[in-house]
Amino acid sequence: MKSLCVEGWLSLPHSFSVIHQFLCLELAKRQDVTLSQRPVPLAFPHWKEVDNLFTPKQNAILKAIPQQPLKQACEVTLRIGFPFDFSTANSERLWVFGNATAGFIHPQQLKGSRTLGEIFATPNSRIWTPSEWSKQGYVRCGAPAEWIDVVPLGVDVDIFHPVNADQKAALRQQMGLPEKALIFLAIGAMTANKGIDKLVQSFARVATQHPHVRLLLKGLSAMYGSDRSLQGILKNLSAKEQQAVEGRIHYIGGEKSFADLAQLYQVADLYLSPYKAEGFNMPVLEAIACGLPVICTAGGPTDEFILAETALTIPSVQKHEWMGNDPVLNLYADPQVLTQHMLRSVEDYPLRQLALTKGPDYVAKQYSWARIVERLLDVMFPNTSEVSPQTMHTIERSTPAQSEKELSRFGVHPHEMLMTDALRNLSMSKDRLPQGVSSERGVEIPLAMRWCLSVENFIEVGAVLPYFGMTTHTVIDWADPFPGCQRVDAETLDYRGKNVLSISTLEHVGLGDYGLQAESGKAVRLFERILHDANACFLSVPMGVNQELQHHLFKRHKQINWFAFVRQSLGEGPFVQFPHPRFRVGQDQLPRWGISQDPGVFQMAYGRPFPYANAVVFIWKDV
Repeated sequence: MKSLCVEGWLSLPHSFSVIHQFLCLELAKRQDVTLSQRPVPLAFPHWKEVDNLFTPKQNAILKAIPQQPLKQACEVTLRIGFPFDFSTANSERLWVFGNATAGFIHPQQLKGSRTLGEIFATPNSRIWTPSEWSKQGYVRCGAPAEWIDVVPLGVDVDIFHPVNADQKAALRQQMGLPEKALIFLAIGAMTANKGIDKLVQSFARVATQHPHVRLLLKGLSAMYGSDRSLQGILKNLSAKEQQAVEGRIHYIGGEKSFADLAQLYQVADLYLSPYKAEGFNMPVLEAIACGLPVICTAGGPTDEFILAETALTIPSVQKHEWMGNDPVLNLYADPQVLTQHMLRSVEDYPLRQLALTKGPDYVAKQYSWARIVERLLDVMFPNTSEVSPQTMHTIERSTPAQSEKELSRFGVHPHEMLMTDALRNLSMSKDRLPQGVSSERGVEIPLAMRWCLSVENFIEVGAVLPYFGMTTHTVIDWADPFPGCQRVDAETLDYRGKNVLSISTLEHVGLGDYGLQAESGKAVRLFERILHDANACFLSVPMGVNQELQHHLFKRHKQINWFAFVRQSLGEGPFVQFPHPRFRVGQDQLPRWGISQDPGVFQMAYGRPFPYANAVVFIWKDV
């Protein structure tokens, strides 16, 4: 039985509260989860809870979930609130939900105004974020990539779904909307990042040519002042544009139940989202579930989930800008293309029919809350067979003589603290310093450095060494932005006659990480190809990430050269000084690792019982 406490806002028309409540509704259905929740204070005094978001039945389910006292422990705590709170929880593991909407996480977004570098210098938590776009924002600000789990958001497909033509006509009549109009829809706070100003300007141009179009805007007047934002946008239109939109824009600013909100999608014909910055953009996914084509910014998080054949994307330019003293990364969608897409969509009936046919089924299969909760539980409660205390005892104390002999060629001895000299002398990237001290990098980097000295040249699959100061070799990485990386699929390369190094990369292959396509069997194929074709190789694979690859290594462990490092403590051993003005790491204790060749390591989980990898398997092939 899994024990989970969800901390967050209740009964609030804010995306974080929406996520919290829909998650709890789905979790409450499960027989394998003991669920509790703990409300947290609202972020601003003018925010007010409302009680009409859900049906009476759903409200009864939410109210029946027990509230957990602060002193009562559980297995996992999930926090969904703002500012992002990484303080210690009364649980074995803590996940904090958040998103880097504008490409960065600033100290004022973190409780206590700490930096992510300071938080993860002594990690006790993980991050759940809904997109690779958002994940890169966390990494950009000092969070280790290995401690960020990307799980998208979901849709309640029992609420958000299309209706037939008669129902649509009846809803339009009920709302006072013209039955024959073509209706564009946009839903959101109408804050600057939503791009509503450009949307309204483009709508004015479309309305000039097609007077039967309408624009339906749903904001939140009480919470965000969306009505005032819209008034300001309309005042900035030219006289000709104001004339074109007069009587054609319908604004709704009050709180709506989710059933009423779904009706806005159901009366619309197309959904618009020319955003500048988003962490995910739930309304776009809800629109797809309701059978609408979407017109949205390209280059942001929506690229990760839109249905390409029913979406019209707007090319955008990334701009690094400043909001006060804080850096932001904004996407500027091409307004001319936005207008062109809107004009096209007015005439493109086949596109609307295709979206109606394919969108709802696509979302139901991939993004229902049931599917998302399943994925989230797999992350928080890894489906890895637990290592029994007896096996763990054996693993922690096993240092086979054969391992000592084999490892001596790498300059490693069982009782050495590997990081002391190797990491202290590396020119480490600033955002990897805390991770290098406390994660599996502490054993991977020194061993990799030793191996590099034994070969004349090599290819690195996955960009890791460049972040630790080594940039003179060839690096292959499809997703990493480090300058000089060759962005090609590693499985397409010819490894014959080459020396190959890979550090903590193979376990991510084929899982859909970093915005790449998920593909079963890909990691195993790549591993076998390198092992078979390479002249020499040295590969590290943390356990508990890729179950398919982990099982394959277990099946092959008698035919390959391997050893493992198993973490035995969180931070024993000598102190090592790592002064750094940005992170102020000061003195940090080094984890203690033991060497093992016990096959039990192939059953170990990631992040349990210690942070980061608890076992790292190293595979090598000699020349």
